[in-house]
Amino acid sequence: MSGGAKGLLALLLVASGAAGLSYEVVWLRCLSNALGSSALATAITLSVFMVGMASGAFAMGRLADRCRSPLALFGLLELLVGGSAWLVPLAARAVERLDFLFPGSDPAQGLVLRGVACAAVLFVPTFVMGGTLPALAAHVGRRLGGGNERFFTLLYSVHVAGAAGGALLSSFAAIPALGLRGTSAAGSALNVAVAIGAFALARARPSPVVEPPTPEVAAASASAPLPSPSPSSVSLLDHVTAFLSGFVLLASEVVFVRTLVLALTAKVHSFALMLGVFLVGLALASLIASRLRARIVRDPGLIALALLLGAGGALLCREAPLWLDPIFLAPAARQGSMGLARYVVGAIALSCATMWPLALPLGLVLPSLLRRAVSQAERPGRATGSLLFWNTVGSAAGPLLAPWQLIERWGLQGTLYLFAIGAAAASVPWLARTFRGGSASRALRFGSLATAALVGASCFVAPARFGGTPELDATLFAQAGPNGASSIVHYREGATVTVTVTARGGRPSLRLDGFEAAGVPGEKTQVYQYMRVMAHLPMVLHGGQVERALVICCGTGTTAGAVAAGGAKEVDVVDIHPEVFESLPRFAEANRNLDQDPRVRRIVDDGRAFLRRCTAAYDVITLEPMPPQYAGMTQLYSVGFYESCRRALKPGGVVCQWLPFHLMTREQALAATAAMARVFKTTQVWEHAQTGMLIGSDRDLLPLTPQLLAAAQADPEVAKELQQAGLRSLVELADDFLCDARDLAGALAGVDPIEDDRPELEYGLVGYGLTSWTPLEAALIREPFFRARLDATLPLRAGSPAAEEPIRLEWSGRGLARYAAFLSNSGRGSEARQLLEERVRQKPELARVPFLRAVRQGLSKDE
Repeated sequence: MSGGAKGLLALLLVASGAAGLSYEVVWLRCLSNALGSSALATAITLSVFMVGMASGAFAMGRLADRCRSPLALFGLLELLVGGSAWLVPLAARAVERLDFLFPGSDPAQGLVLRGVACAAVLFVPTFVMGGTLPALAAHVGRRLGGGNERFFTLLYSVHVAGAAGGALLSSFAAIPALGLRGTSAAGSALNVAVAIGAFALARARPSPVVEPPTPEVAAASASAPLPSPSPSSVSLLDHVTAFLSGFVLLASEVVFVRTLVLALTAKVHSFALMLGVFLVGLALASLIASRLRARIVRDPGLIALALLLGAGGALLCREAPLWLDPIFLAPAARQGSMGLARYVVGAIALSCATMWPLALPLGLVLPSLLRRAVSQAERPGRATGSLLFWNTVGSAAGPLLAPWQLIERWGLQGTLYLFAIGAAAASVPWLARTFRGGSASRALRFGSLATAALVGASCFVAPARFGGTPELDATLFAQAGPNGASSIVHYREGATVTVTVTARGGRPSLRLDGFEAAGVPGEKTQVYQYMRVMAHLPMVLHGGQVERALVICCGTGTTAGAVAAGGAKEVDVVDIHPEVFESLPRFAEANRNLDQDPRVRRIVDDGRAFLRRCTAAYDVITLEPMPPQYAGMTQLYSVGFYESCRRALKPGGVVCQWLPFHLMTREQALAATAAMARVFKTTQVWEHAQTGMLIGSDRDLLPLTPQLLAAAQADPEVAKELQQAGLRSLVELADDFLCDARDLAGALAGVDPIEDDRPELEYGLVGYGLTSWTPLEAALIREPFFRARLDATLPLRAGSPAAEEPIRLEWSGRGLARYAAFLSNSGRGSEARQLLEERVRQKPELARVPFLRAVRQGLSKDE
């Protein structure tokens, strides 16, 4: 095989790996809308992906050995992968619709049903994808000599490196620019290009002639001749080791991600960096395996040493985040901002230090086994396929068993400790082969024995830490204020999330995977008061008796508790993490003992999947998800989600959605508003303490009346909560109203609503959230809504024009004052003065509004 042909083949493998990982990212995302955005759904999809590839490797490995041109078979498989890639996003939409066909099903039954459907969708493309490497192994194996078995290992290395590139490119560039279906189509085009290249190589390939051995290979053969080829020179121990290496590597990746997310946050770009670093580590290990001498690869001491080093690496991986999180990220987080470059460098360094001590040595195992199989087997395709089959089966089992059977019982660091013990135990048969065989090198014998002693001593001495390690939440150190770091009152490493309840100054807060998701509203501060407003506001606007309400995303239970206090007869609370419900007693004062309220039903499920299946009709739906730039949040702000809400609401029902202006860009806030406005007749934008809320309903109007507010204030506890939120009167409540979506017609023109296929909230801005907004920047985000309020109409029904006029005047004056202050603070003082004078000339009575009078006086002094 010429150097040019080898180079082209390596390039084809890079492109194939990039397309394959881009598919994994896109298909996981598409199917998460169907399965639900949960760790279990992701694990099911990933496992189905792996099982399909394993089956393809097993079957195609046997076919490749009988094929006249394995390289042409490789091209055909790539072509089939590219063709099927067009269909998966469309099929995923069909899977999502299964919930509508089986309403009212149990969450577990629904997940099983959708899981089977996802398996059917993914099996064909992943089956074909799994056969590509065995076909390539059969091609290389027929041209032995000249180190071609080493070349196959090199091809495996560049294939994994291409996969790393595909994971990064899809998350950082392709999905933001092309969307999910567009990225899948781009991957399909890449597969077609790979197929064309493979067909060209197969057609131009000369007749198979064994190349003369290089001096290095000749010398190695003289000292330790190769064994006679056999149909399958792969032993049972090889298969077991391939399985264990796949299991430990993929299961440990789950642990790594759960650990690193405590510092890097659960953003798609963080996950992409983690996955990229992990795959680069495996590619480097494969590259090392390709450069080893043949006699070293045949030595069982190499596998023993790799397993033992992996066991030691697992122990080091447990400690790296504790050492390095504060070094890389905590100082910058204390300052309230962090440049994108520093974040990326810190994330990569932290991921390398955490993952590579385990990934590099264990990553040597499979490439070494594959190289031995290609060089020694008479049927290299079959031998490679069987090894890849068992390795991939182990890789499929790891993500399924790690969260629910290992992490939940032993914790993150305890699970890594178990992996260290398991890898060390797996090395014992290889150690026995090393010392029993006469061909083992002295260096490998000594290295294996010394490493075994060192790892054994480390496992014995190192603390197991099966109870969890709260100090892994390194952001606690970063957020230490003048009163010192928060104290931890509750810590739980669950199957899907790490929940920490901290207390600072006697006030508890809830942290999910290192992010402060919710806190307790204070009597003398507006912080977190909006949570109660998100309960009372939609109930006030609903106007009637709330028979049944739904709260998606439980948090501290403050919103759900306020809904129950507001008079709802039944309250369903849905959260994807059961560990969050476990923490409710820690916030009993804020949520009114929600966990003991007989009217409240707690449901562990994905909110969107629950809406698709539920048969109950709700008067009010309210939700406050995690920040919109977090992974999986787009599907709770999209047109598809609001359509599910509309189907679950009774006629005249109301939905209230959190619109965090301080965590979004202006374009994203408008896109979220446009998404709700596309589904509901009425979409209102409210703001309380600089936190936005979207209110949607199929009614033509959601009026404010004194009677509605008086009815809510009839309950002393509700009246107290409204008073603490600064909503003592109809004027103060009306001041939170910004505008209707119809008033934003100009600002929404040309704005694309958020769609599931375009997860802009998560993928659009790489460096978003690393720098805190200045007050001016925060105001700029809300500027279109402030401007729309100037000409908006307050939906007020107070009984008579005389009763309404003072309230409307106060509302208009406050809105004008707010917008003028925004213009002044942004350096447009003259424009603010001109606007005020023009509006006062048009309506002189505005001059009597105290808020507006104070702003006018301030602008006059500035002049």
